[in-house]
Amino acid sequence: MTDLRIQKMAQVLVHYSLDLQPGDEFALVTTPLADELNLAICEEAIRAGANVFVQNQLLGFDEIFYQYASEAQLEYISPLRRYIVENFNAMLNLEAERNTRELSQIDPERLARRRRANAGIFKRMLERMAHQELKWCYTLYPTPALAQEADMSLRNYQDFVYRACMLDLPDPVVAWREEEAHQKRLIEWLKGRDEILIQGRDVDLKLSIRGRTFLGAAGKLNFPDGEIYTSPVEVRYGDAVIHIDPAVVGFQPDIETMLAAADLSRTGGPFWGGYWDYLWNRKPPETTIPLSATLSEERLREYLANEIAARYDRPPSPASPVPGSTSFEPGQPGTVLDIDRAVILISDALLNPSNRVVNLSFNRVSPTRPAFQNVQVLLQQVLTTRGYDGLAEIYLLDLQTGQEINFAYDNGQIIAPGIAFTAASTMKIPIMVSVFRRIEEPISAEVTSLLEAMIELSENEPADRLMQAVLDPRLGPLEVTADMEALGLKNTFLAGYFYPGAPLLRTYSTPANQREDVNTDPDRYNQTTPMEIGLLLGDIYQCATNGGGTFAAVFPGEITQSECRLMISLLSKNRIGVLFQAGLPEGVQIAHKHGWITDPLDGLIHTMSDAGIIYTSGGNFVLVVNLYHPTQLLFNPANELMAFLAQGVYNYYTLTSP
Repeated sequence: MTDLRIQKMAQVLVHYSLDLQPGDEFALVTTPLADELNLAICEEAIRAGANVFVQNQLLGFDEIFYQYASEAQLEYISPLRRYIVENFNAMLNLEAERNTRELSQIDPERLARRRRANAGIFKRMLERMAHQELKWCYTLYPTPALAQEADMSLRNYQDFVYRACMLDLPDPVVAWREEEAHQKRLIEWLKGRDEILIQGRDVDLKLSIRGRTFLGAAGKLNFPDGEIYTSPVEVRYGDAVIHIDPAVVGFQPDIETMLAAADLSRTGGPFWGGYWDYLWNRKPPETTIPLSATLSEERLREYLANEIAARYDRPPSPASPVPGSTSFEPGQPGTVLDIDRAVILISDALLNPSNRVVNLSFNRVSPTRPAFQNVQVLLQQVLTTRGYDGLAEIYLLDLQTGQEINFAYDNGQIIAPGIAFTAASTMKIPIMVSVFRRIEEPISAEVTSLLEAMIELSENEPADRLMQAVLDPRLGPLEVTADMEALGLKNTFLAGYFYPGAPLLRTYSTPANQREDVNTDPDRYNQTTPMEIGLLLGDIYQCATNGGGTFAAVFPGEITQSECRLMISLLSKNRIGVLFQAGLPEGVQIAHKHGWITDPLDGLIHTMSDAGIIYTSGGNFVLVVNLYHPTQLLFNPANELMAFLAQGVYNYYTLTSP
């Protein structure tokens, strides 16, 4: 036989607590134990014009989930749940438990971890409720498990719950509206009052309510309900107002001590004075008894971390690339609760009989730098918005973290990197490394002069002379290639000298120049890939910074830290005012080598490159860019593109807080 009170409960929840209207998107979160009420609620909601979604939770699922879920699963938030919280405008959580002890054997830390993971979505739900974008209510359905908790039979427990819901009245919806109006009148009456005085037989109690805000609870958020309330301690954190239940943080008044103090005050005066007061029925003088209580700092800290900080801390938002530019949209700072200070403030407020409003302090957290991979997004946007229709490969190495970005771009499409390019003058970086491997300090004036001319002036003759004098008169280029192979650079080689008509000493097949999907028509005499030149610059940097790195492992004792610093000094003097340097602010240190080639067959530029170590206040990095166009690379557009690419990476490393 259907219990008519269930139909009445559905009517109150739909038409009063949630006040569902036509078109409302309504989510019912429940369990199968409450199906009789679930169906009644759905019927009322549909008849009211709401669009209903039911999440009927599988009984026993929580125990399985918390027992076996991995850390990642504990922190996972369903996109469906996010969608409901972000978009639905009505939600009812209907508790119908089968076993109130179901999670008693679960590690509390796993429960806390899940609660922390849910903090963000819970905070968003509260925000939408505060802005009246979401109508939410919590209620329960009387089950045998809940009846046992109340130490009652199921029938008696049902009667108890339904009477509390006023379902025994002819029209509970009207009754709850009258209760809401009554509470509003009481709250208005309490405004501006300072004290509540409670007197009766053996009772004379005065309670300060100065500055307290009273709220009504008339079955809107929690059903059933029926009280007006304020909080012993009102905590304000930013725009959030949080009411703390003292028992949750382990606050326990020491009643026995306070009663003993009151009794001592009562009996501590002169006997005859008290006797005459008694005879004449005179009220004894008022006595203030200090509050005596204990507080668990551990529980308070746990509450602050898991319930307040986890929900109301505002993490900083990182900067993000601005489409079509080399700039980043500034990130926003965040806030982190100062828990140590909060413990002191809340403890003082709990023990203060009048001042019980706490404004929590917080620490401001600067915006974080965007994820490193966002730089690739920015660089791809630069290539696209500049209308580049050729082939480009970019390699970026963060010299602090070792993170890398390496991608190739072919007329708007991203393809696999590791492309063979003509090295041109960037090959002089490997030559310089091979020369320093073989010379002894102090370096002769002649060798120094040749190095300066090779790097600073990018002349080919000094490069040939160095290889002939220091490496091998006939096979110097092959010595450079052998050194690069020893360093693990399999795509970098020099197969002959630079002078016109120099013989090809050897033909090299490499993984890069054997690719069939892309071809830059690389020079048979010198080739490399952006990553390999970038890694070589990274090796020079590490050697100059701490004397270690790949050089120390492969060529122990042959390339010193001072020699690596001299290499960077030589590269830093390559000041040409174009390519990377044109995109950097004046005074920024860049140790680089550039290169481009005019094709002797058509007199046009098809290949251009720049490779360098760039020093910034936010960290140092290696950047290598190689461009190729089968028809022609016009110098000015290609030069500007190089400058914009360097500028974009520089802006990422020098992001500042707003």
